Amino acid sequence: MKFFNYLTKNIYLLKSIFWLITILIGILQAWSNRFNLSSADAVSYLDIGDAYFRGDWNAAINAYWSPFYSWLLGLTISTFNITPYWEFLAVKLVNLCNLIFAIICFEFFLRQLILYHQKGNYHPFAKKTLEIPEWVWTVIGYTLFLWSSLVWIGVNLDAPDMATSALVYLAAGILLQLHIQPVRWSIFIILGIVLGFGYLSKSVMFPLAFVFFIVAMFTGENIRRIFPKVLAAILAFMIIALPFVTAISLAKGRLTFGDTGKLNYVWYVSKNIDVDRFWQGKELDSGIPKHPPQTISNNFLIYEFKTNLKNSSPFWYEPSYWFEGVELKFKLKQQIKVLLKNAHLYYQLFIFPLIICYVILVFVSSHIKTALKDLVRGWSLLAVAMGGLGFYMIGIDLSNSFIATRYIAPFIVVLFAGVFTNVYLLNSQQSKKMLITLTIIALVSTSSNLGYHISKDLKTVLKGTEHTYWNIAQDLNRLGVKPGDKVAVLGHDDKNTYWARLAGVQITTEVFNPEKFWQEKTATQSEVIQAIKKTGVKVIVQQIGWTMPKSVMATGWQRIGNTDCYAYFFKK
Repeated sequence: MKFFNYLTKNIYLLKSIFWLITILIGILQAWSNRFNLSSADAVSYLDIGDAYFRGDWNAAINAYWSPFYSWLLGLTISTFNITPYWEFLAVKLVNLCNLIFAIICFEFFLRQLILYHQKGNYHPFAKKTLEIPEWVWTVIGYTLFLWSSLVWIGVNLDAPDMATSALVYLAAGILLQLHIQPVRWSIFIILGIVLGFGYLSKSVMFPLAFVFFIVAMFTGENIRRIFPKVLAAILAFMIIALPFVTAISLAKGRLTFGDTGKLNYVWYVSKNIDVDRFWQGKELDSGIPKHPPQTISNNFLIYEFKTNLKNSSPFWYEPSYWFEGVELKFKLKQQIKVLLKNAHLYYQLFIFPLIICYVILVFVSSHIKTALKDLVRGWSLLAVAMGGLGFYMIGIDLSNSFIATRYIAPFIVVLFAGVFTNVYLLNSQQSKKMLITLTIIALVSTSSNLGYHISKDLKTVLKGTEHTYWNIAQDLNRLGVKPGDKVAVLGHDDKNTYWARLAGVQITTEVFNPEKFWQEKTATQSEVIQAIKKTGVKVIVQQIGWTMPKSVMATGWQRIGNTDCYAYFFKK
C-alpha cells in the first residue's frame, strides 16, 4: 500500500511518465513511417493545404475534405519551407503535434471527470462510498488514452482524426465542467468555438455538435436560464463553421456542410456505386453523373480526368466533383446488414470488455439495485458517446473502412468514462483490492499489446527505410518529366499519388485494368498506348509492386532506378 500512497502523493510524476511514454511512442511511429504516407487521403490534404497558402481559393474550397488538417499541413510546409524530400516526415510531425494537443485535451477531460465523480455526494450511500484515488483514475484513464490514440488512431495515420479526438475530449470536458461549476456564458461560448473547430476538422462534427448543445441545455436545473447561453454556444459555433459552409455551398450551388457523409453512405451502406470504380452512371438508380471522367477505352477501363485545378490526382482531390449527381438511396436490407456488421464490430472492440468490467464493479459495489439509476445520472457523457458511435454505426460500413477505429476511438473513451464514473464502490477492503486488480490488468494488457506495435516500429527503424517514392520522383525528373506535367498510370493504387506529389506531376489518365493490358498481344498494347498518348500525357507509369513481363524492356518500358516501378515515355 505504501507504493500506492506514493503514487497518490506524486500524481504529477505519474502523469509525466504517461505523457513521456505517449510522446516517445508517437516519435517512434513518426520516424518509422517518415518516408511513407498512410493513404492517398494525405496527398489530397497536402495539395489542398498548398492551394490555401498560395491563395488559390477555387482549388482550396473542397466539399469532401475538411479544411483544418489541410491548414495545419499547409502552414507547416510554407512556414518552414519544407523540401519535397522531407514532406512526408513533416506530415508525421504535424500528427505528433496533434497527439500532444490530444494529451492536453484529455488531461482536461480527465480532471473534470474526477471532479464530477467526487461531486457525486448526492448518492444515497455517499458516506459509505470509496473515494477512488487519483492514481487509479490516472492509470486507467491514460491506459485507455494510450490505446485509443496510438493503436486505434496512431501518429502514422495521416488524417485529421487525432485532432478531432482532441476536440471531442475538450468538448466532453467542458460538458462536465457545466455540471460542476456555476453556469457561465464564457463556458458555453468556448464550447461552441471548440465544436466549430471540430466541424472544420471532420464534417461529422456538424450534426454531432447539436448533440452536445442539447446535452448542455440540461446540465443545469433551470433550462430557461441555460437556453440563452446554449444559443450563444450555437452562435459561436456558427461563426466558426458558417464561412466554410458558405464557401462549399456556393461552390456546389446547393446548401451543404460537406459531401463526405453522403458519399460514404452511398459507397459503403446503400452501395449504389462502387467507390473503387470511376462512376459513369451505369448502375441502376444511381443517378446521372454531372462530371463523369472521359472514357478512353471501355475494354481496358481507361479514364481521363480533365481539370484546371493544380493537384496530384484530380479524382481523389475532389471526389464530390466526380460523383456529383449521385442519388442517396435508402435500402432497408443493406442498412440492416451494415448495422449488424457494425454491431458485431462494436461488440468485439469494446462492448464485451465494457460489460464484463461494469458487471464486476457493480457486484463488488453491492449497489445492484441503484446501479441503473447511477448510470442514468451520467447520461450526458453517454449521450455524446452514443451519438458519435450511432452516427458511424448507421452512416458507414466500418468493417470495410480504412482503419475503422480512427472514427470511433474518442467516443469509446468517452463511453467508458460515462459508464465508470457513475459506479460507486463501498469503502471496503474487497473494493480496494478489486479496483487495484482491475487497474493492474488494464495496465498490463495494454502494455503487452502496445509492446507488439512498438516492436514492429523498432524493427522498421533498425532495418532502415528507403525513400522509394522520392527515388521514383527523382528518376522521373531526371528522365525529363517536369513539375506540372501530366502523366498516366497503369493501375488504380494509392501509392501512385505519393510519387506524383513529390515529382510535382498530375495523374490525369488511369488504366483501371492493368491485368488485361499485360495479357494482350504487343500490337494491342501499342494501340492502347497510342490511345493514352492522345490525352496529352508525357509518360505512363506502372503501379508499384506489379510483376512485369520479362519482355517488357523490349517494348519501350524503362525501369525507374532500383525500384519495381516501370515507365513508358512518349517521344516528342
